[in-house]
Amino acid sequence: RTSRLRRCESPVEPGQQQRDGVARVNLAGQLRRAIQGDELALVYQPKVSLTAGDVVGVEALLRWPHPALGVLDPGEFLSLAAEFELLDAIDDWVLGRALDDAATWYRRGTQVPVAINLSWRAVTQPSLSARVAAALAATAALCPLAVLAVPTAPVSWMRGKKAARAAPMLALAACRARSRRSL
Repeated sequence: RTSRLRRCESPVEPGQQQRDGVARVNLAGQLRRAIQGDELALVYQPKVSLTAGDVVGVEALLRWPHPALGVLDPGEFLSLAAEFELLDAIDDWVLGRALDDAATWYRRGTQVPVAINLSWRAVTQPSLSARVAAALAATAALCPLAVLAVPTAPVSWMRGKKAARAAPMLALAACRARSRRSL
């Protein structure tokens, strides 16, 4: 599928590259406002047990309902977010929203694990555990309901960082410690 954002990435006439650069800066500003204005969205894909047919969890999938471009998948705007240093804000938004939703479901009697995909940048930062702990502290979610999923980022984005393997384990350890204290 051709990205709706890629239209401005291949200049065809003199001055087009400059106009495309301005368009990318404007779009990055719109993305920043969407993050700050709580205008992003999560949709939840059920995970179903093939043996029992039961829903065994959900995966939080990020979307950006853009007023002019329609609903954008992460692949259509995450490179822009990386270019303009918006990945941390998006990760924090996704983490907070998914935990808020899990807490709401829990209060209504639905206990379902939520897989949360974070950016390659988040899983390579040593601060991931603290960020997850802060998000948990800000919600009434019980930690066993949140499961962090390692993102499926292109290898070129990972840049060979070994921390990508260790950071999710640190975050899960922080979750387990908090859940034991709350019991």
